[in-house]
Amino acid sequence: MTETEMAKRAAEELPNWAWGLLASPDGKPLRYEGATVMAADRCVGEVDNGILRFHLAQEPPAVQYYRTIGGAHFHERSTIPFAMSALDTPVYHDYLREFIPDSRDSLLVDVGGGDGRNAVPLLQKGFERVVVMDAAAAALFRFRARVLAENPQWLDRLVLIECDARAMPLASDSADWVMAIESLYYLNEDYEQGLAECYRIMRPRARLLLADRSYEGALLTRLLYYGGVTAMLETADTGEMWDGEGHQRVRTRCFSREELDALVADRGFEIIEWGGISAFSLLLSFLSKLDRLGSYSEAQMAAVHRLLIGLSRSGCVNRCHVVIAAKTVAAV
Repeated sequence: MTETEMAKRAAEELPNWAWGLLASPDGKPLRYEGATVMAADRCVGEVDNGILRFHLAQEPPAVQYYRTIGGAHFHERSTIPFAMSALDTPVYHDYLREFIPDSRDSLLVDVGGGDGRNAVPLLQKGFERVVVMDAAAAALFRFRARVLAENPQWLDRLVLIECDARAMPLASDSADWVMAIESLYYLNEDYEQGLAECYRIMRPRARLLLADRSYEGALLTRLLYYGGVTAMLETADTGEMWDGEGHQRVRTRCFSREELDALVADRGFEIIEWGGISAFSLLLSFLSKLDRLGSYSEAQMAAVHRLLIGLSRSGCVNRCHVVIAAKTVAAV
């Protein structure tokens, strides 16, 4: 196969509908040339085994860390009973069922979607245009491999992009629905830039499903997992969340409800609903590691999921905030 034929084949691995929506991070239209993706006369990325990989700017340290370990591995962790991923995923999927658009032709974008735990329900429901972005290409490759093995017909409806959440390669006013589930807080000081990019790519009145770590959730996480009372008080004093210990410490941002409310509103979103991910998922996961949940805990998982889904709307102490917001018609 010649280089031209190989390039054509690589380009064809992206659905045709994608090229009308994609744009370089600075807004220029894209074209495929040779083995690269070009914007004007500049190479900005390439298609690599069906994944559009943009050249990444310098990433925040937290994002760099997750790139080195191949992403958050939510799919693998969601199969472990009482892991937080196993507890939280049904709650997030309940939010999806309530707030996704009716039209199956809507453009749905998952920012930081990695291994596809929240994109799979969208594909199962028959949505025709789903875009998953992540800074960790390894997670996207794992997701694509699973789709290719189990549901290859989905590849016509799915675009996977390695990119920087601060410069998303989609045209402005193109997305009907965006979710950023526990992804933007890894940007730390650049959080507002990631939120602004979500706003930019959304159509007027499009909806955003946003989930970010709460201040109280950060305090509890550090108390239980990362250093006890001393670490909890450190976060209380500095407002900074640190996952891990020793050389593996990773800083991420956390928010009070008032702080996140102000950030979302200032960006130009109209907040439709507030919810959360209950801190009980954190406690259950911690107690599971200590083998303190009792002999029949795994048999009660369905009831636990129902409880956590209920607490996501009515609970008072959340590990993460969940915000449903609409893009206002007037730009900010």
